Amino acid sequence: MTYRCGIGPGIPGMEPGPPRITCDVCGLQLLARRKSGGPPLWLLAGSPPPGWGMVRRPDGTRLDYCPEHKDGAP
Repeated sequence: MTYRCGIGPGIPGMEPGPPRITCDVCGLQLLARRKSGGPPLWLLAGSPPPGWGMVRRPDGTRLDYCPEHKDGAP
């Protein structure tokens, strides 16, 4: 999964911005926080965002796909 927590500028090697998840095919980003400021429930449950697809790998990592690529196809 390509998830980045919210970070500010000045962290070497990290892109600043709000918490977000990124499609592993096209790079589309989705804001990953609730209006209350906490992490979304889908993230806490280890699920993909609503409408997105996900593949779990045997090594424990995962790939996330936006609605356009939710079948994993580029």
